[in-house]
Amino acid sequence: MNRMRFLAVTMMFLLTMTVAAQQTATGRSRAKDDPAQHATAPNADDHLRLLTEKLDLTVEQQGKLRPIIQNMLDERQKLLSDPSQSSEQRHEKLMALHEKADHEARKFLNEDQKKKLDELKAQHHPESSAHDKQ
Repeated sequence: MNRMRFLAVTMMFLLTMTVAAQQTATGRSRAKDDPAQHATAPNADDHLRLLTEKLDLTVEQQGKLRPIIQNMLDERQKLLSDPSQSSEQRHEKLMALHEKADHEARKFLNEDQKKKLDELKAQHHPESSAHDKQ
């Protein structure tokens, strides 16, 4: 009996830890459905750090992209905290906001970096793989 209880408790613990780790690692499970979860999204430095790592950005490029990213995140936060927007309206405006930032950022990227960015977007958002590359 004690062995069964130990096994059950161990399995519950492992399951709980796995779920918690997945939610912490991705931050996506609730963020997609709950706009309030977007408030804990990465800041501009986190975004820039990721892009620098993935695209091999130069220091000059980082300086040019930082205000673009910060503006996008500021506008995103305003949009997500606006109760007058429907979910559909919010989604459409968020997509437009991200596309605007993408378009502005691409001005400072070389061709290889643009290709890498397209690959990253395709991995994270397969539905946007038909993105009109600019």
